[in-house]
Amino acid sequence: TKINNFSKNNFNNKNNYSTNYDKNFNNNYQFYEWFVGFSDGESNFTIGVDNRGKFTRFNFRFSIGLHVDALLEYIKLKLGCGYVFSNKENTASFFIISDISEIKSILLPIFDSFPLNTTKHLDYLCFKEAILIDLNKFKELDIRKKFVNHIISLKNNMNKKRKNFELSFNHIIITPYWLLGLIEGEGSFHLIRNTLSPSFSISLSITQKPLILKIVSFLTDNLDEYSKFKVINSKIFNLSEEKSIGLANPIIKLKITQIDYLNNIFIPFLNTLSFLSKKSKDFYDFKILTNLIYQGKFIYPEVKNFVLRLSYTMNNYRLSTNKNNPLFSNSFLKGEYFSSYEELKYWNLKRFDLENKFINLPPLYEKKNNNGEIININTKSIVRDIYIIEVVKYDKTRIFYPTILDCSKKLSINRNKITQLISNGKSLNDILKINKIRVFNRLDN
Repeated sequence: TKINNFSKNNFNNKNNYSTNYDKNFNNNYQFYEWFVGFSDGESNFTIGVDNRGKFTRFNFRFSIGLHVDALLEYIKLKLGCGYVFSNKENTASFFIISDISEIKSILLPIFDSFPLNTTKHLDYLCFKEAILIDLNKFKELDIRKKFVNHIISLKNNMNKKRKNFELSFNHIIITPYWLLGLIEGEGSFHLIRNTLSPSFSISLSITQKPLILKIVSFLTDNLDEYSKFKVINSKIFNLSEEKSIGLANPIIKLKITQIDYLNNIFIPFLNTLSFLSKKSKDFYDFKILTNLIYQGKFIYPEVKNFVLRLSYTMNNYRLSTNKNNPLFSNSFLKGEYFSSYEELKYWNLKRFDLENKFINLPPLYEKKNNNGEIININTKSIVRDIYIIEVVKYDKTRIFYPTILDCSKKLSINRNKITQLISNGKSLNDILKINKIRVFNRLDN
C-alpha cells in the first residue's frame, strides 16, 4: 500500500492558501467559540483610573493586539462593535472595545455564554464585576468611595498583578473551534530542520498547565482505542516546562512531532475547520511539508531543498515586522536556501508549480503489512514502526502493551519469541494469539 493518503485536491486548490471569511464563518456559534479561543491567547481586559476632576472615574477596555492583519477588521465586523487602529510604524494593529454600552450588550453576553478557558477568565470576572458597578447611583461620598476602592482592588488583582490562578478543572471545556482559535493565537507549525521533523506546539504560561492537560485529553479522546492506548502510554504528546524570556513565570509547552499522528489524525482534524488568521498560510505549508516527508519524497534532493526552503517562509519569517525577512527588506535571509531577495521572490512565484510537481511524484515509502511497518520502497528497510501489542487469551480477555519490549517484560517471554508468535499466529500456554496493531491510521482508511 503506497503512503499516499492525502487527496491531491487538498494541495492543488490555491484557495486553501487564503482565507474566505464570509464563507467560513457564517455560523455565529462557531465564530464565538473561535473568538473566545483566540481571546484566550491574544486578548486583554484592562481597567483605567481617571482621577481628574472631583470624582474618580474608570474606563474599561477589551483589546486584541496583532501584527498588521485584516483579521481584526473581520472581528469588528462580526461583533458589530469596537474599532481598529495601527501604530505609527504600521507594525501592529489593535482591536478595541471601550464603549461601556457595547461591552455590556455584546462582549459580556459572549464571554458569559462561551467562557474563557485560561485563567484570563478570572480577569474577565473582575472586569465584569467592576463594569457593572454604577457609581453614578451612589450620592453619598462615603458609599461611592467604598465602591471606588473596590473597583481599584479588582483592577489590582488582574493581569500581571494577579496572584490567584485557581480555576476549576471542570470549568475548562474544549471544543474544536475554541481550540482552533487558541492555535491561531498561540500555536506554531514548524519544521525541525536538522532532522526534517514536522512539529506542532502550543506554549502557555505555566499557570495554564490544567488547560494544556485538558487539550491533551481532548485530542486523546478523539482517537480509536488502540491509538488512545499508545498516547496514554508514550510521549506522543510531549509536555515540557521551560524558562521564558521576558516573563516572570516559566512556560509549559505541548509539542507533537510523531509524523503518523500529525499526517493522519491532527492535520485531517484541522482540515475540517476554517482558519481565520494568517496562521492558515503556515498550516497550509505545514500540510505540504509534512506529507512530502511522510511519503518519503524528501529522499529526492530537489524535494528536500523545497521542504527546507518552504520552512524559511513560515511563522516569523512571514511577518511584516520581521526585519530579517527579504520579503520586506533588502537584507538576505540567513542560511543557504535563499541567497538574495530576487531569488526568494522568484521562488515564491514558482512554488505552487513545484508543489504540484512534487505532490504528483510517486511515494518512496509504503506499508509493508498491516502490522504498521513503513518501509523504503527501494531499500526495503523499515523506516517507521508505530504500533501496540495486543495479547488475546483463551478466555477472550485482551491486554495491551505499548511495545514488544514492554510485552516481553510483563509476560517474561523472549522478545524474539513474541515476534515469532506475531508472525506465525500460534498460541502459547494461556495465550491464544498476539497481534501487532498499527496505530494512528487515517479514519477514512
